[in-house]
Amino acid sequence: MRMNSQPKLGILGGIGPISTAYLYVALVTGLQKRGYGMDNTTYPQIIVNSIPAPELVGTRVDKEQRRPYALGLKQLDAMGVDHITMACNTIHCYLDELREHVSAPIVDLPAAVEGELRSIGSTRPGLLGTAMTVQSGLYRFEGMQPVEPSAEDLGVLGEVIVAYNAGQCGPLHQAGFVRVVDGLRERGADSMVFGCTELAMLGRDLMRDRVPKVDTLDVLAEATLRDMGYASSPAS
Repeated sequence: MRMNSQPKLGILGGIGPISTAYLYVALVTGLQKRGYGMDNTTYPQIIVNSIPAPELVGTRVDKEQRRPYALGLKQLDAMGVDHITMACNTIHCYLDELREHVSAPIVDLPAAVEGELRSIGSTRPGLLGTAMTVQSGLYRFEGMQPVEPSAEDLGVLGEVIVAYNAGQCGPLHQAGFVRVVDGLRERGADSMVFGCTELAMLGRDLMRDRVPKVDTLDVLAEATLRDMGYASSPAS
């Protein structure tokens, strides 16, 4: 049963949990900035399915690792959501495959990231993410020359992601993260794509004004609201 006339959103979350919570808040504040939600009964229904799924930090992701993600999407679809957004970058490497499991449209994060990069005029974006995200070419776009981490640095980022989700991302992990970012800048990156939700959370704290950044959590929130049909204001 639909609670109001607003579209119903499903969030595939838990990947990781803290970034999922941030995405929910970003969606709500995005609605408020657009002039929606002035009455608490007018917010859209948002269903968060926080799944216990493996971190996809390796160089390949097999079908068994993807299974919890597909199941989580099916659960949201069964709840009658109108749109689905996935709070994880790497799983978008399998966007076409996952779309086959559900009838509700899934927000296209890579397309939104490309749009953001073009809007800021970036031609040499530095790519931060899991090994799978970077090496798959998820964020390689026509006319751009991405600056990508070495295999060693991808290993560092993978360790940072796992530590962040475990609540154990201490000074050594943070220093490693900063070193990778600075290395990409030294190699000519003119912006930085925080292409992992955990790295986006960490980058928000450590990289405030050091480099133009594309925060994929914020990009995902905006793309989700656009797909749901929320204009800049209720009257527009």
